[in-house]
Amino acid sequence: MLRALAERRPRAPVFHAPLPRPAVIARREMMSPKPPRLPPAPKALPGGAAFPTGTVVHPPLQHAQFAEGPQGAAALSLQANENRSHFYYWHSYAGGNYVHYYYGGYHWYGFQNGPSWYWTRYYYNRWWWYDPGAARWVYYNGGYWWWQNPSVPGATYVYVGGEYVPYAQAQAQYSASLAAASPAAVSTAAVALSTPSAAAPAYASDIDIPTYQMPVSTDSYALVVGVENYESLPKAEFAARDAQTMHDHLLHLGYPERNIILLTDGRATRSSVIKYVEKWLVKKTDAGSRVFVYFGGHGAPDPKDGTAYLMPWDADPKYLSDTGYPLKRLYDKLRALPAKTVFVALDSCFSGSGGRSVLPAGARPLVTSVNTARDAAGRLIVYTASGADEITGVDREQGHGLFTYYFLRGVNGGADVDGRVTVQGLFDYLQPDVEDAARRDNRDQTPQLIVPPDGARELAIRKDPPATAAAN
Repeated sequence: MLRALAERRPRAPVFHAPLPRPAVIARREMMSPKPPRLPPAPKALPGGAAFPTGTVVHPPLQHAQFAEGPQGAAALSLQANENRSHFYYWHSYAGGNYVHYYYGGYHWYGFQNGPSWYWTRYYYNRWWWYDPGAARWVYYNGGYWWWQNPSVPGATYVYVGGEYVPYAQAQAQYSASLAAASPAAVSTAAVALSTPSAAAPAYASDIDIPTYQMPVSTDSYALVVGVENYESLPKAEFAARDAQTMHDHLLHLGYPERNIILLTDGRATRSSVIKYVEKWLVKKTDAGSRVFVYFGGHGAPDPKDGTAYLMPWDADPKYLSDTGYPLKRLYDKLRALPAKTVFVALDSCFSGSGGRSVLPAGARPLVTSVNTARDAAGRLIVYTASGADEITGVDREQGHGLFTYYFLRGVNGGADVDGRVTVQGLFDYLQPDVEDAARRDNRDQTPQLIVPPDGARELAIRKDPPATAAAN
């Protein structure tokens, strides 16, 4: 098959979207090469319409409308609650109907495509589809379907012009198509390529791809919130990207996909934060659970008393008590969980002086009265991005918040000592790097670590499996 691909005469395909770089997928993250056992077809569509009987035989390009739109992210946020086995959870979106079907630990999503139907599986943070004609699993990325040859590391093909084309060949064809276009078309394409999006981000950081894999722990739960584009507040630069990357690392830290709630931008409303902190975590956790809560976005101090608030997507600094989420309330709720270990990481600040912090118009910050650590006593392990009177910053070259970047860089290997990243070791790694980077911007940013006095500093956040176990 590969030989036939190489011998075909190259076509001049029409590229329907800017061609992104291929994802780098570790072998353990790839689907089994065996044909899948698809879920049984529903008897009918919602409303009683007949179920499509046709089979999709080419990579479904309509999937872009779903995967890159708010419906795709909303579907993933519902996974944790749609866990009844062999049950059809029907939903609708702009392109029609889709159904979520869960069994055996796998999440399947079925889509109507005109008179046909196709099933996808969401696995390791990617959409996968089994191409029956080419007899291979392909994954979705940036508007295209891709195939990574498991037998030849680094051999990646993209589906364009009705066939799977080696990426280097497709890249050359894409560049040629831009060169042949009019100046206006080239300018438009350049803008499209430089515009950040979930599918084809303009940034590529050395922390975006985890380099490790811990065994899956079924009793680990995480809530990840990142609000970059607020309903009525200034943008918190890179916060949504931070949250997505944190989600990806949690998968590699052994948190099951179904146990991670990811809320970004419009999905990160106050009611959603309350629901998942105060209902979902309470329902899911027990005495053996590991919990991780991350928030990236604006914080705000109450100008009257300095009370610190996290700012969900729909927050209004003029009505903090009604629209914000008090940091003390978060700590109280997390301390009350029966979980064995609770980690908190906050890439926000509460000084009201800028960065990821806001105040009502005309108000002055009470930086001396804000203390993000005073309510964290107990058994919580809390990392915060800055001191109470400081502002947070970003690394625009990496496309991340400064604190989140060095936090994940430490987890990804920077703080690794003999295959372990400990609570204290991670902090010792990230604190001086964040401080130095902030000073280069002529400001102060001093991350904080709050731990219980019971030896938690030596607790392993990341612990690689022994080499002998990996070999077996």
